[in-house]
Amino acid sequence: MRFTIKLKLAAAFGLMIVLLIGAMSYGIYSLGVLNQAITDVIAGPAVRLEKAQELGNIQLRIMRAQTNLALSETQSDQNTFIEASERNQKNFLETVKLLQDSASTDAGKQAWKDVENDFQQIEALDDRLQAMVRAGDKVGATRLATVEARVIVDKIEEAINTRTVSNKRDMTQADEDTNVLYANTRNILLSIAAIAVLAAIAVAAWIAMSISNGPQQDQGCGQRRRHRRSQPECRDKDQ
Repeated sequence: MRFTIKLKLAAAFGLMIVLLIGAMSYGIYSLGVLNQAITDVIAGPAVRLEKAQELGNIQLRIMRAQTNLALSETQSDQNTFIEASERNQKNFLETVKLLQDSASTDAGKQAWKDVENDFQQIEALDDRLQAMVRAGDKVGATRLATVEARVIVDKIEEAINTRTVSNKRDMTQADEDTNVLYANTRNILLSIAAIAVLAAIAVAAWIAMSISNGPQQDQGCGQRRRHRRSQPECRDKDQ
């Protein structure tokens, strides 16, 4: 099969088109994977970290409401602090439930389940605190809110801090994974670009050599016609 100039040009452009389509397709695919990875980070470790930190803040608000309740002087203040404590207890349990459902490991689910179980002691303590305040036992209520509650709160806080560290570690790992994905995508696209450039150079050289050899072949054919009239007509293989 003779490779004419037209065929060579068609092959060259065809190769370029295939490489461009391949690079574009892989780029789109990789961008989709990278986008999904970032979405998973936002929906996973980032949300869990935010909720774990929020849980710690809710616990502080519960402690503050209970302490204020123990020190309150009027019925109106007592009602305000009781409402604040109960509202934040509800928020605490809802947040713990969300963290249990979104945990990525069995250890994480169990850790938040343990926090939920420990929090039941806070709920029982709050009931005792309200009873003491209503009975006018301010000393006992203050001791309950600042001493006994502290032991339970410290245990829950330790668990929250442990899970917070774990979620930060998950975010760091996710960031490293996306960096690796980006680097692999970049390297593959650069490789495709390099192959395209080398292929273009090779095809250009091939076509240039074919064109430069054409006049020499024509000259040779003309000389042979003058000296050998019986020789068949020479044809340019690139025509």
